[in-house]
Amino acid sequence: MFMDDEFNQLAANLQSQEVTLRTSALKDLAQYPSGDARILPLLETLLQDKTPCIVMLPYRFGEVRWLAAHALAAEYAALGIAKTVRLEGVVRPINTQEFATLEQAANLKSTGGVQGVLATFARLQELGSLPTCVLEI
Repeated sequence: MFMDDEFNQLAANLQSQEVTLRTSALKDLAQYPSGDARILPLLETLLQDKTPCIVMLPYRFGEVRWLAAHALAAEYAALGIAKTVRLEGVVRPINTQEFATLEQAANLKSTGGVQGVLATFARLQELGSLPTCVLEI
């Protein structure tokens, strides 16, 4: 359970326009759930966030909602809530080699670096050229 100031900082990070703040907070919660029910509505909202991001290292690119689903499932477990998190049509995290193959197949060219990959990932999303799956945790 968070103290009020800790909760407020976490909430600010989860609602930030800066994707790295959102993803860092989600990764932390997935690994170390808080057991604080106040966080659930924020995580549930992020299940709709399709912003491209780094999902894990070594580099795997995906959507914020992939991380949100894992964090929400961890929080449910920590709170003893027997509830499944299910996302349909979520982009399956892809590694750099898969990304290059998809980029080439779509006749796109990244500007390079992580930001270039994420921008091209967003374009591939728009084109419907990324592999999707049903995520159930």
